[in-house]
Amino acid sequence: MNRKRHDCTTVNMSDITVADVLKRFAAKVTTPSVKERIQICGSVVECIPREEFTDAAVRGVIRLLVLTLGRYRDRRSRAAVRNVIVQLATLRAQPTFQTLVSVLAEFGAHQVKLPPCVSSSSESLTALGWLCSVASLCYGSSDDIKRDDFVKLVSFC
Repeated sequence: MNRKRHDCTTVNMSDITVADVLKRFAAKVTTPSVKERIQICGSVVECIPREEFTDAAVRGVIRLLVLTLGRYRDRRSRAAVRNVIVQLATLRAQPTFQTLVSVLAEFGAHQVKLPPCVSSSSESLTALGWLCSVASLCYGSSDDIKRDDFVKLVSFC
């Protein structure tokens, strides 16, 4: 059994641009490979503190993360997504909060139209977990997030 060995070279994250990571994230976010999911989420987490990671990038990442609600069933992938959301909420509180509320309001409006089942309940419960994480990190930590925004959040839950 001769197996061909592949040279594994490590890439320094500072050599990769935020745009490259976001393009790869958009292409790989719905991959069936758990290992790839975790790697790409980890790459996004490493890019969030960078100056080039704009509010538009926050909005784009959150919109793509909503696609994972119905696809990621394993604990490790869901934990990787939650790490991205926590990092976004910690470092970019206002755009994360506002985008997550608006995106999940759309998601919730769609979920209400579906007949109750285990799958849609699981997706809704995961979304609620995201909201709880963001609310606990953002409430009181940012002056930009007003009390009215939290009332809006609670109103659609």
